[in-house]
Formats: sequence, C-alpha cells, structure tokens
Amino acid sequence: AALVLSSAFFDSGYGAEFWALAERVASLRLVVCAPTERWFSEAAVHAVIAVFDAKPSRAPVRFAQLSCPTTEAAAHLAAGGALADVATERVAARSEPETWAAALRASDAWLAFRAEASEVLVPLGELAAVRRGITSGANEIFYLSREQIAKWNIDSKFLTPLLTARGRAGQGAIAVSRDELEQFALVVPKDTSLAEHPDLDRYLKSFPGAETRGTLRNRRPWWALRARPGHVFLCKAYGERFVQPYSATPMVADQRMYSLELCGGALELGRGALELGEQARIAPSLLAALLNATPTALALESLGRASMGQGALEWTVGDVANLPVIDIRKHPNLGAIAAAFQALAKRPSGNVAAEAAQTDRQALDEALLAPWPALAAMRDALSSALVLACAERYARAKSGLR
Repeated sequence: AALVLSSAFFDSGYGAEFWALAERVASLRLVVCAPTERWFSEAAVHAVIAVFDAKPSRAPVRFAQLSCPTTEAAAHLAAGGALADVATERVAARSEPETWAAALRASDAWLAFRAEASEVLVPLGELAAVRRGITSGANEIFYLSREQIAKWNIDSKFLTPLLTARGRAGQGAIAVSRDELEQFALVVPKDTSLAEHPDLDRYLKSFPGAETRGTLRNRRPWWALRARPGHVFLCKAYGERFVQPYSATPMVADQRMYSLELCGGALELGRGALELGEQARIAPSLLAALLNATPTALALESLGRASMGQGALEWTVGDVANLPVIDIRKHPNLGAIAAAFQALAKRPSGNVAAEAAQTDRQALDEALLAPWPALAAMRDALSSALVLACAERYARAKSGLR
C-alpha cells in the first residue's frame, strides 16, 4: 500500500502512536518527499508518500528526497528507472521513529556534523530549563504601552519589560534593551493590597467583569499574572532569520517565545573561567552566544517541525529541551566566545543569506568550534547548508505541482 500522508506524522505525538500501530499490521519500507515542491498547493500542510508492505521486516526504513521535479521522477520510474537516479536516499532504524524526521529533511551537512560532534553535543535541556512565555489571558489588560503607563500612572515596580517575537529580516539585534521595547507586562504579586496602590486599583477596575472571563476566572486573584523574568530567549517559530534574543536586564517573553534559565550548578566553568571573571557558572550571555551560532541555527532548521505549507518552522517546548547543542562546559576558551558574541549582538541581524557573509558572524562560529579541528573545518559547509535549507523551505512554500 502507498499512502499520501501529512508530513506532520513525523513531527507530532500522534504520529508516534500512528507508526507504532502501523508496525503491528505492516512494515514501513519507504518514504518519499519533494523538498522543493508542494504537491497540493491549496493545502496548508506538506505531504509525503509512505509505502507499506504487509510482510514484517527488521530492515531500516528508506527515505528518499526527490532531486528533480515530481513529474520527471514519475516518468523516469514508469520507464523502469531506479529511484536512486532521481532522489537522494537515506536510511533510519525502524525502531527509532523519533529519528525519521531528520532522515527525511535534514541536510547532509547537519548529519555529518552531528556524527562528528556526537561526543560534544548535549540536549539543550541539560544546560538550561526551557519555559514557555507568558499567556496573559487578556493582553489588552496585562500588556501596557508607555502611553498607557503614563496615563494611569502605574508604579514601575509592577512593570516588567515585555519581549515579543522579533520583526522581519534586517530588523532587530540579538541584544535587546529596555529602552527599545514598546510594551511592558503588568506583573502584580498576588499578595499585593490594591487599596495601598490606588492608581493600580483604578486601572484594574476599568475592566469590569474581567474576573469572569474564561481565561482569567481560574486565576486567584485574576490580576496576579505569573511570570518569571529571564535573560536568554529562543523563538518558537522561524522564517528566514534565526535570532535568539538576549537581555542584560531581566525581561519576560510572550507565548511566541521560550525563556531559558541556566540549570543551577550545572554550568561550572572550566579553564575559561578566569578570562570572564566568573566565579561559579557560565554567564547567560554565553548561552545566548551558543544559541545564536550557526550550528544551533542549522539544528533548528534541520530538526524543526516544517510540515506547514506556508514555510513556517516551529518548535515546541519539549523539542527545544531536546535540541542538540555544543556543550560549552567542555570549551577551553569561553573568553573568545564572549568577545565574538559581544561584537555580533549589538548590530541588527539579517536573514541567513545576509548573515553568512558577515565577518562577526563567522568569528562567533570560529570561536565556538576552534577547540575541535574537525568541526571547525565544517564551518563553511554548515553556513552554506543553512542558507540552502532555508531557501528550499521558502521555495517549497511558494510552489505548487502543476
């Protein structure tokens, strides 16, 4: 049997259950995708062809990425040609469906890097706790502009800078300052006496019936928004930019971003400690440097959920915790990373094609990979692969089979 399925079956929790069920009655033998085409231009998702056999099998599953237009591939196969002539093939263990998405979509450069760097890669969750950004339940109440703050005379101790998803290519630097933000989150401790803060009380009373809203009525009290400020953030969705914000002052992020908090005691410094003047743990800025380096961006591009036809790439909080990153605890020269990141973080960041040619971007990647010569030799290949993969993702979103 050959089935046309949404590629989301390789990204989702329900997909894992589907494959387990399918293996009880058949064997998945082959999966075919077209990296640069949308087979159903009117659909919001991408599709794959999954070929099953009723006979049980322990052989690896084959994955084929068409290297020519689908119509040409079909004609070639119909004439008796081999699939290998019109597609790039890979295999993945039948018992490890969690690796199938990478086999289906990841670039050769990423797979080669992951194999070479296996001893220095760790899940991001080992370095930092990943938390969802805040969901206020009523943005018009809890997200205030500077004009609203002045109008209602809200005490600054109840306001925390609010970081939202960044703009398009060429807009925004990695380093974010309080002064450039347009909104603040209203974060009021639940034990606050509103009677002692009449301006705040007056503001909250300007929203009659708020406590009965479905998104707020289970909060006690309804105006006590829970939020944990942070310094390092990772975006939930990606277009053509991979920019992970960093702030020297604490901020909160909205639900389109994730906040990362270094695991307590987990990041003890090695030989790079004295160069940074740190006493116990790696600074948040070093975590931000790691997240903004090209190897991390390529991992996000290669392993992200790319099933949507509009070209968006998304990551869940669980996926982010499993994101493979270089273990900077093993890096002997953290000072070099810090210096390179400081130069890069201040300027506006462009899309991946523009960033590939920037010397400060190259300097960060060189500083990160320098201790491992085999990995350092892959720097240019990683950068080129990121640019190509991003371009193919967008080209596929804009295409349709004619």
